[in-house]
Amino acid sequence: MSRQSGKNEVSTRVETSLLTTYGLLTPSADRNRGIKAAPTQDPQALRSLNRLAAHLRNCGFRGFSAGSNAVELGAASWWFGSGEPTANAVGDTANLLLEFDEAQDFDQDKHDKDYAPMAAATAAARVYYGTPWSDFDLLETMRLDAADRERRDGKQRVFTVPWDRVAEEVPAYGLFVEAEIARLGHTPATPHPIIRTQYELIPMAGAGRLFSAEQLRLLQGDHPPLAEPQAAALNTYVAGLDVGGANLSGADNPDETVLAIGRSRFPGRGQTANPNIALIALYRWQGLDHDAARHEIHSILERWRVAHVAVDATGIGEPLAVHLAARLGHRRVTALKVSRESKSSLGFDMLAAVNTGALKLYRPDGFDQDHAELTAQARNCRRELTAGKLVWAVDPKDGHDDALFALALLVRAAERGRTRVATQRAFRQ
Repeated sequence: MSRQSGKNEVSTRVETSLLTTYGLLTPSADRNRGIKAAPTQDPQALRSLNRLAAHLRNCGFRGFSAGSNAVELGAASWWFGSGEPTANAVGDTANLLLEFDEAQDFDQDKHDKDYAPMAAATAAARVYYGTPWSDFDLLETMRLDAADRERRDGKQRVFTVPWDRVAEEVPAYGLFVEAEIARLGHTPATPHPIIRTQYELIPMAGAGRLFSAEQLRLLQGDHPPLAEPQAAALNTYVAGLDVGGANLSGADNPDETVLAIGRSRFPGRGQTANPNIALIALYRWQGLDHDAARHEIHSILERWRVAHVAVDATGIGEPLAVHLAARLGHRRVTALKVSRESKSSLGFDMLAAVNTGALKLYRPDGFDQDHAELTAQARNCRRELTAGKLVWAVDPKDGHDDALFALALLVRAAERGRTRVATQRAFRQ
């Protein structure tokens, strides 16, 4: 079922039906057990437990108990467990139902070794809820298996409810998804992973290129690079700074420090809130001595009158980010600690900016080595979709991704650096 369309409510009603039927209408000597597993105990499994308890209460059942990991009613109980690799889940048995919530994020080994055998002695039915992600996650693996069984015996086992089907029942949901499609620039030629997987319910290849050929074409702009800031009132300059390592070991090809300068403009009132970002200058240093370069980078940012800069503040980048925040002011600096989650978010935002035509590279004047390097990194960048995250990088054998990461930081800076414009309002007494 598409994102936020009621799969947890469906699960709760199924659990309530089975729990009340087998808890109240069977002999107390027959113990009946349902099991639901989620990728994490807190908050996911715990949230499901509380939802079931609340539903039973709202339906008027009072003779049940809800503990820390189970709900019990008469001769039946429903146990809620975790799919985390270290969770202790061995030895339980399900005879009513075995459920897997957010199966696309569920650990495959944990499923195979600990949870699937819980239905072995009883042949209990298994249900996998979720939205697709990649072509090798647990949800897609089980969907393909169920579809194969359907073809053999004609019994439906796969139930798919994409966003447009939900919109038939809830028009407001359709309006929301349509707005998201426009915001993220999703089309068949420029797919955005979130729309394709979470709403259209189409899994994406687990690995591939970050940008399609059409997205690479959209990324190329026709504006010239600039050497100095322009004085136009609508020009707001922002920057992304990826901090590379200093060449202390004598390596032939150390990471680069890359500073991307962009011109950011927000559309008029009533239009999308996403900024239009034109890359206008690119600075690259290899094996940079950060202490020696602090003054130079600060001077460049001040010369461009940068409204906001997003800095890679991971590890060696943190002192430089602290220095810039002290010199420019904390409101003008976003110091980003790069993690799997934060880099995934940067990748999603950069894809949306490309898809909507909001992000453009400058037109090189003749051969521009900086532009050529950035374009090559965009072309060579690979991505993997795993556990709800977009993992993207250039394979080391193909080079670096420093310039592309600076571009992603530029998009984040544009989102944070919107110019505040005073408005005048008249009030009639």
